[in-house]
Amino acid sequence: MPGWAQYTTARLSGIVSDPSGAVVAGAAITVHDVGTGYTQTANSTSAGQYLFPSLPVGTYQITVSMAGYKSYVQKGIVLSVDQAAALNVQLQVGTVSQEVVVTANSSLVTTDSATVGQLIDEQEIKELPLNGRYVQELVFLAPGTSNVTSNYCAANCEGGVFPSEQYAKVNGGGANGVNYLLDGVDANDTYINTNVPFPNPDALQEFNLITGNMSAAYGNAIGGVVNVVTKSGTDKVHGDVFEFLQNSALDASDYFSQGQVNPLSRISLGQHWRTYY
Repeated sequence: MPGWAQYTTARLSGIVSDPSGAVVAGAAITVHDVGTGYTQTANSTSAGQYLFPSLPVGTYQITVSMAGYKSYVQKGIVLSVDQAAALNVQLQVGTVSQEVVVTANSSLVTTDSATVGQLIDEQEIKELPLNGRYVQELVFLAPGTSNVTSNYCAANCEGGVFPSEQYAKVNGGGANGVNYLLDGVDANDTYINTNVPFPNPDALQEFNLITGNMSAAYGNAIGGVVNVVTKSGTDKVHGDVFEFLQNSALDASDYFSQGQVNPLSRISLGQHWRTYY
């Protein structure tokens, strides 16, 4: 069986140096996901470089320690799907028991990847208006995308089976040239190569649409890649209950409806229970 590439993580790299700017080799670097307790460790190379090539999305704390220097701790490092972030660390002379703590969430720059994309995060998924709660429509927020779904027959006609399938052109590419992934798993209708329905908006963490210079880890993509990540659990058992109600009680009639309001009525109930092992 072929092994398809799965790429639902972020990458963090950087250079460790001393106050003079000289690189520090052999420094111990630890990254810790504050939500799940997940931890990875690495050491800086002879060139002072470190690399964490595959970190689950989340909020991290990084700790850098080396004999003869104060320990460096930075909190609030937010990593998103497909992100290739760089964070350089400058150690101060002192003892390991002393700490330099940075609590501000400084912006992470990308210096080693030419990938172009658009991240749709959890806040945007929650707050932006959705027609029918179809999160996949937010794909069209990315520059260079166009919705050409109305030009095709799709569901129950061309072989598609899902009513929420959409045709997206990216930078002038083919209408069905976007590859959709859900937590690293193929999420395409194999009949017409369009998306299968996205999960409930309350279950999504974020998604990223890559529109240019994508990694060789991806295939089956002519125009772009949509990488969807669902919410994971944490190191504590917790849950949430949600209710979504949409009706015409507060809607206004338009100019041509002669006072009649479209009798739209939808209700969605559910619950999520998540944990991390």
